[in-house]
Amino acid sequence: MLLQYKAAHSASSLRQFTFTLLLRMALEILIVTGIALLSMVAIHYIRWMQEDKKLPPGPLRLPLLGNLLQVPALRPYPKFREWAQEYGPIFSLRLGPQTVVVLNSAEAAHEILDNRARAYSSRALPHVAHDLVSDGQQLVFMPYDEQWKEDAATSVHHIKDKRSAFCPGARVASRPLRPLEPWGAQLFTRIQGCRRAGPRNTLILYYSSLHDKRGNAGNIWQPSGTIYQQPTPIYNVLASFAATAQPGNYLADAFPFLRKFPDILVPWRIAGRKMHEWYA
Repeated sequence: MLLQYKAAHSASSLRQFTFTLLLRMALEILIVTGIALLSMVAIHYIRWMQEDKKLPPGPLRLPLLGNLLQVPALRPYPKFREWAQEYGPIFSLRLGPQTVVVLNSAEAAHEILDNRARAYSSRALPHVAHDLVSDGQQLVFMPYDEQWKEDAATSVHHIKDKRSAFCPGARVASRPLRPLEPWGAQLFTRIQGCRRAGPRNTLILYYSSLHDKRGNAGNIWQPSGTIYQQPTPIYNVLASFAATAQPGNYLADAFPFLRKFPDILVPWRIAGRKMHEWYA
């Protein structure tokens, strides 16, 4: 009996010692991890403070997030106007690790983007809008490089020659859309039926013809003289596409490590791919 008691007591002491040792190791790991994280935050904050001295003035930033939580996702420009009144027509923001300089006057935009175009014409690429929705092919999201210059020259050539944008084949392909009522939900079904021009080109042709020949800034004039409201489906598509590039809408634009997460954790990737399938 005495031997059994000693054996049981020894086993219990061993389990208790093992538990205490594991608990102590876990606490040490947590302490080391916490110190490492605090050190990283401190290093980044000090670096940001040093970089901020070289930037235009701007609102106070939070560590890591910067001004990400201060910029409204849907209507950022009223907030930009408010900051412009406080910090001037040129001010800076931090959206996560990205630095953003906001130009809030025509004079500032002309000076920076025109007179100093070589130094300031490029931009940070919005991941969702550039990589997913437009597959790196949209001119407005591309970086300022030789490919952008080539594509821009081609676009300017087609804009100057209006006939090249409305070639006979595209006109014929888009003809079924012309009598379509602008508010009808059948718009997208009819667009998909115009296979020769493709849904993207047909939509652009229909939208442009409405505004060039029958409309002005929101109303559409039919040959009978009746005024109809703007084609809501078209504007919804354009608004959705524009919203993908707004700063602060997607954390993946500011934090690249989020782009490596699986699809089940990042629904914006699935939505971006679906938009690309329709828009392509």
